[in-house]
Amino acid sequence: MIEALAVDQVLRALGNTFDLSIQPEFLSSQIVISLGLATLAVWSFVTRSTNVASSGKLSVTGELATGAGLFVITSLLALPNAIARWSDFEYAAIAPVLVALTCTPLFPPFRDWTLRGQTSRGKIGQIAMVLIGLAIGYPGWGIWSAMGLLAACAALLLSLTSLIELDDAKANRTGLSLSLGLLLLLEFNIAMGFAFTYPYTVRLMQGMGLPL
Repeated sequence: MIEALAVDQVLRALGNTFDLSIQPEFLSSQIVISLGLATLAVWSFVTRSTNVASSGKLSVTGELATGAGLFVITSLLALPNAIARWSDFEYAAIAPVLVALTCTPLFPPFRDWTLRGQTSRGKIGQIAMVLIGLAIGYPGWGIWSAMGLLAACAALLLSLTSLIELDDAKANRTGLSLSLGLLLLLEFNIAMGFAFTYPYTVRLMQGMGLPL
């Protein structure tokens, strides 16, 4: 996922910000992609080895947190154009920094540092960093707002990585938890669509982008 976000950011930086996913002609391609992923998931489930220990566990609450975190990342914090608009700062300066921050969880030293800091105080600090970053980013204070949103992105990506690796789930129900988290992500995206793309269809959702 992190690699995909980084590639998307590079393509946007190169000027290819055309959103294929909202074009009607992309539906056939999306069907093929979805069927391919579903087939791969079934094949992976059928051929899985029962002797290999799971690499991590996720509780239901942990995966709901993951779904909500993925929504904030994919709808704002991983989009250089969205950060530039929120912060009222230069896109050209934000894009390369965001690519570097997005890739940080892929490097073992950063991940090890994050895992070592997973005390209760450390987790609260990460959540606080995300919330403070969003609060600083919204008023459009230029470079300060951009730095706040970039810091929030880094904190959220690292916290999601550590959450997946350190969740203290009592039973391994990762499949169920993951499904619930992704359903929550889908619901947030639908709500965001009504808040921004189709505000005239649901009057109640007008201006609800920031609360979401």
